[in-house]
Amino acid sequence: MAPRMTDLIKTPFRINNSASNGAIQDESLPISLDVHLISSEEDPMSFQLVWLCHDEFRVQVPVFSNDTRDWCFLPWVDIEERVSSPDVPQDGTKYWLMSGMQANGLIFWPFQNGKHMLVLDTGTMEFSVYEFPIYSKLVQGCSFGVGETKDGIPCIAYVNGATIVVLIRRFDKKQGVQGWRFVDGVNCDDEADQLGINGGLDVVAIKDGFVYLAATGMILSLCLETRKLEKLFPMSFQFPLHPYIMAWPPTLVGNYGSFAEIQDDISNV
Repeated sequence: MAPRMTDLIKTPFRINNSASNGAIQDESLPISLDVHLISSEEDPMSFQLVWLCHDEFRVQVPVFSNDTRDWCFLPWVDIEERVSSPDVPQDGTKYWLMSGMQANGLIFWPFQNGKHMLVLDTGTMEFSVYEFPIYSKLVQGCSFGVGETKDGIPCIAYVNGATIVVLIRRFDKKQGVQGWRFVDGVNCDDEADQLGINGGLDVVAIKDGFVYLAATGMILSLCLETRKLEKLFPMSFQFPLHPYIMAWPPTLVGNYGSFAEIQDDISNV
């Protein structure tokens, strides 16, 4: 099998990423926040890269397609909640969005002040802004994440003391709009010593119905379907952590006989 080659994708423009390295910032350049990979199960070889950029009041997404091998620039969009916010003259910064999180064709970027959440529908490439349902918890410093359930429903999980609280995004028939609804709270007090989470929990990510959490020296997962919290592996590295599901290596599919022989050799050592 021929080795896979690394493909380099050229950035579409100069970006202002100097805030993290102490360099003098060029105020004329947009702020580059993060890049998200969009693909489909129907055609996994076809993908898009969605790159969010913003200035003090507006957002824009250049989109890269591997079909055209080029970037497409969508128009700048004014964010009314940012334009009319009384916090803008006071905060004195253009860095007003947190990193984005994907869920079922949507990308969510919470505001740094915790009051709102910017949402991009990757099917229509249209932006919308919603009030963040756990604003009071963010003010308290609770760790949170946005992701999706096993059925692809967007959800939010946050840690409140020793309890992991979960909300899902549902259509409210009475109000005729999408809204966030509390669905569950998993208390970990009884398992705290056994799982080694007395030092607190941080939400790392939510993918395919599992909430991934970091405790002191340990990564854990909470299954939203069974409510079972389990240890995964020791954490011997620093954040950020990006969980993903990797397919079983093709070279090992159906190779149980060779695997059993290896296991037998090890047991005889």
